Amino acid sequence: MKKIIFLILIGFLIFPNIILADYPIIGGININDPDTTASQFITYLFYIITAIGSFLGVVLLIIAGLEWVSAYGDAKVINSAKRKIAAVFTGLAVLFTSYIIINTINPAIMNVNIDDIGSDYEPIDIVIPEGKGIFLYSEVNYETEEDPLNIKISKASLISDSFYRKTSSIKINQPDNMTLGAILFADREADEGKVITGTEFRGKCSYITGSISNLDNALGDQNDPPIGQDTLASLVVLAGKTGGEITIYNNYNCEPKVDKYCREIDDHDDEWEEPNPCPLPEEYSCSFNINEFKSISELLEEDCQSEDGGFEGDILSIGVSKRTGILLRGRLIDGEDEAEESCQYIDSKNTTCINMIKYGPFYRVIDGKMDSFFSPKEIMVFSLD
Repeated sequence: MKKIIFLILIGFLIFPNIILADYPIIGGININDPDTTASQFITYLFYIITAIGSFLGVVLLIIAGLEWVSAYGDAKVINSAKRKIAAVFTGLAVLFTSYIIINTINPAIMNVNIDDIGSDYEPIDIVIPEGKGIFLYSEVNYETEEDPLNIKISKASLISDSFYRKTSSIKINQPDNMTLGAILFADREADEGKVITGTEFRGKCSYITGSISNLDNALGDQNDPPIGQDTLASLVVLAGKTGGEITIYNNYNCEPKVDKYCREIDDHDDEWEEPNPCPLPEEYSCSFNINEFKSISELLEEDCQSEDGGFEGDILSIGVSKRTGILLRGRLIDGEDEAEESCQYIDSKNTTCINMIKYGPFYRVIDGKMDSFFSPKEIMVFSLD
């Protein structure tokens, strides 16, 4: 018991110094830098654990050796020392084997891309020529104190690029063989100074397909509403065009929600007192073309309703005929109350049907479970083929 109390006291004395220490650079990683990413920190931690484990192993070997030497032929003490030495060698073997495997056989294992974990977006493989791409400037009218930041791939966070919340204007140098655009995600100031983060392709959003000299201004439907200067936190790089056709369904897997006991009704079914007709296609699905941010309720009312009926229920899946990007904008739903404004970008990737239940930010949570209440207010579509 005395040993445990002693170790706890030592821990209290050492812990503050560990937190405030100026850590050395290991493997080219400096965790004293505030821009250190989570993946770099995990790699650094692995190196530290390897070093500490090696040091402790040597110390334990010395202690076990001294016990053996000072045993004076006591078989019990000698056997105990042997077991300690065997345990130390086993631990060191496991430690060094893992290090060799990671750094010799497959060094890429250490490239832990934890910064993208949790994001539903899979970047498109785009080859952009040198000098082309999306350029971020810290001042309006494409001016900057240093060189502009050239973006060629989607960025879940601009923190590691030292350009987090530092963008005031954006220039797009279009390649000859493609059309580039970007979906912008920005931090937003909430009540009492709280900042709603715009990293990981979520948060306040807008989109652009051309240069914009001031992020405080909208250009038609683009950058509308403006995300503002010094708020940009992450962005999706698009190679395609705005607009595209989608089909919505009130059931999952882009299939009709059909009662298995329903049957087609015709003029000869007068003898049926309570006929059970199958739903018409326009009751469970609806197709429309979008080339700008549109209100979902307006789309349902204008394109999915007729005198005889129309689309009924919630949007539970979306069908596409080719690779499509879908941007949803609305307010998060949490419990019984509405929360902050947010966006969600979805890439259809290798599927023709997107089940919306995967994208929880826009679903009402009741008793800890997501209900099938689809709550985004607006939708925008991008053709990526």
